[in-house]
Amino acid sequence: MKSTLVSGALLVAAALALAPFVRSENVPNRPPGVGADAWIQLNDKLGFVVTPETKLSVNALLLAPPVSGYFMIRGASRWSRVVLVEPARGPADAG
Repeated sequence: MKSTLVSGALLVAAALALAPFVRSENVPNRPPGVGADAWIQLNDKLGFVVTPETKLSVNALLLAPPVSGYFMIRGASRWSRVVLVEPARGPADAG
């Protein structure tokens, strides 16, 4: 059980560590001003922009630092940045 959790954690860490290296150079449908090396296309109308890496201290698990960036979504005529806002409180029945 423990080795399965460790294996899963390593797999997730490897996927996140490799995400910035995914190239979308042949994708003409990226937002203006976003370089091919920073664009990860998820589908025709959604993508992720990888921002420059910040210097973070190494955590206790010795995992690669998290990838920072933001999502972009394409509407009918232009790209818009997606801002995720956490609600002030949970659902009404949650207390």
